[in-house]
Amino acid sequence: MFSVREAFGICNGQFREWPSNLRVYMAFLFGMAVSSVPVLNYLDFAKALQEPMNAVEPFIILQTLREQMTILLLGLLLLLSDAPFINQRSTYSIIRVSRKSWAVGMILYVVAAAFLYYLVMLVFSIGLVSARAYFGNFWSDAIYSLANMPSVNSSIEFGIYFPYIMIVKSLSPLQAVFHTVCLASIYGAILALVVFTVSMRNNRIYGLIAALVVHAAGYIMVSEAYINIPKASLLANTLLGFHTFSSGATSGITLTFSYILLGVVAILLAALAILLSRKLDCSVSLGEKK
Repeated sequence: MFSVREAFGICNGQFREWPSNLRVYMAFLFGMAVSSVPVLNYLDFAKALQEPMNAVEPFIILQTLREQMTILLLGLLLLLSDAPFINQRSTYSIIRVSRKSWAVGMILYVVAAAFLYYLVMLVFSIGLVSARAYFGNFWSDAIYSLANMPSVNSSIEFGIYFPYIMIVKSLSPLQAVFHTVCLASIYGAILALVVFTVSMRNNRIYGLIAALVVHAAGYIMVSEAYINIPKASLLANTLLGFHTFSSGATSGITLTFSYILLGVVAILLAALAILLSRKLDCSVSLGEKK
């Protein structure tokens, strides 16, 4: 029988393993390393202008660049690459609780881990620029200058670009960083749920491949779209720069649409994972079968 208490216990048990898990440290260190490059590039840009910056601007810029957000996403996939999180210890948990309680607990863990990962990256980016940053709900002159500068020029000179002036004009920094973290976390959780769901019936490597294929498909759809951004692309709905904040924009992707689409996909994957957990073969998930 399903138990909310058991589900949260399973989720908590996964987090309690983090301090002794080398892969967790590798994932967060990887994320910090790859995110530091665009963050420091923006810091150099602000220094060249002799202007301070809002502390959350670097992370917002980072997550609007699909190349950089893809690399950062790999850190999250590394963090959750052991899905469906079955080892010698967890097999005893599966025996003690119902399969549904176990599956719901693991789903809660995946979602919570995704949000925590991006929150840590946000805090890390703030720490890198804190000496020249301020905390407030208004944009800096530096980001206005970057948004109005031709992307080719800023890319060549500073290694960064931000051609999304509509974000600055339509949202406050706090609104922008809130949506950036939420959209990235939900999208990351979706890919992690793909890994989790596929790995329950196959070797773990197939789950990772499936998640990378889903992301690659969205990346290609976005890259091939010159004017009209495909609304069916999960990646396009994750990148804040592809959203419309006023009538008449070409993409037609609104924040409401993105949250609904990503939410529905996440719920469907979660439901599928719960369904498949009823016939979970631990030997397959542990890699004992070929």
